[in-house]
Amino acid sequence: MACRKNAYRGLQEMSEYLEKQKEEEARHQRTIEKEQRKIWTPESILERCCLPWLAHGPHQMIRSGGNLASVSSRGCSGCLKEHPKITLNFEGGVATASISHALDPFLDFFGEMPQSTETQPLKYHLSGPLSNHHERIKQKFGKHLVLVEHKALASSQRAYEKQLEQDDMEQAAKKRKVLGKAAPINLLETILEICYNHSLCDHLDVAEIAWLRTSCKSMGRIAAWMARERMRSIKFSFDAISQKCSITQGLEYSPQSILRPSEPQASITWSDHDGDDSAPVEITIHLEEVATPERSILFKYPGRLEVARYLLHMQRFGEDGVYRAKSQVQNQNDMEGSLEFRVHTPSSEQRGIRVCGEINLQSIAFTFNDFLGVYVRKRLYKAKQKYHSSAIKKPAEKAYIKALAKAAREAPGNADSFRGLKGWNDVYS
Repeated sequence: MACRKNAYRGLQEMSEYLEKQKEEEARHQRTIEKEQRKIWTPESILERCCLPWLAHGPHQMIRSGGNLASVSSRGCSGCLKEHPKITLNFEGGVATASISHALDPFLDFFGEMPQSTETQPLKYHLSGPLSNHHERIKQKFGKHLVLVEHKALASSQRAYEKQLEQDDMEQAAKKRKVLGKAAPINLLETILEICYNHSLCDHLDVAEIAWLRTSCKSMGRIAAWMARERMRSIKFSFDAISQKCSITQGLEYSPQSILRPSEPQASITWSDHDGDDSAPVEITIHLEEVATPERSILFKYPGRLEVARYLLHMQRFGEDGVYRAKSQVQNQNDMEGSLEFRVHTPSSEQRGIRVCGEINLQSIAFTFNDFLGVYVRKRLYKAKQKYHSSAIKKPAEKAYIKALAKAAREAPGNADSFRGLKGWNDVYS
């Protein structure tokens, strides 16, 4: 009997709690309805519309706590009233917006928008890409009140990019019309020499210099001067590493297209404690940070950038002589390596340690094309990041990325040549 009374009391308490929750929900809905009626006017049109739809869209369950009793609902669960919306489309080469109901917030929004022009009652033409208007309307009214197809967004974006490209061509044609006929070649060469003598090289990176070399004969001559000057301005350092051998080194190299030791006797001496000379000697070449236009792109942090790595397997060099080694950038089909070195193997004993030999570095080939390949691969990564994060995709930026990609393909090596080298983590992350 007592159990039956307790069960009845529990049901009664649950019924009272649910009735209280229902009253609170009804009070909350009346408050929302009152607020929405202040926003959505006029009243004559609003009476035909679904207020829960305007406020929250389709029906959805909202949990405000950890138990089932704290679940509330909002939005329209399906009714016979009308559901206002804004339909975006791209037709006849023009972005359009159509309003289903003449509610004041919709009319005020499009009336105050500079890019909109009313062509018919409740229909507007929109200038610019449709995607920008789509995002703005969603932020203003909510995504449930906006209807647009992906096909319309894509078509609008293509038309906008084409229009930008056409505007650039028209602007270029106007400039050519104003400038008139081309200047004489000798005058062009004189102007270029004046610009070169007044620090033109300080404002161009290696990619721009490379493109300038292919523009015309006069510019190519000036660009060749700038390329030689840029190669004289960069600096390198070298490291030698071996897992089993102790290495003594003292290397300083002059910054030329063919790098040669500043001291003829600069050498690497490796000593083997185990009597095993199978461990390779690793030679790395680093680009030092200097004040050139490429500095901000090549060096994310102050320091050095590794641009070449050579592995010398000393057991292959049984006799004294001059040898060549390939870097990770060089193709296996290349007949010669870019590192030239002389090996001397005395095999002497010094205090119980066998001196395996001595390496005299003769030269390391690092040309303008090598430097260009390093720069454009770094620059291409950053240009793509900037392009993808930009809200407006300009055709000029896309063309610049294509030019960088073409230069990277034509440069020595491939896309993975610098993977694992120091200073390349941002490109291969």
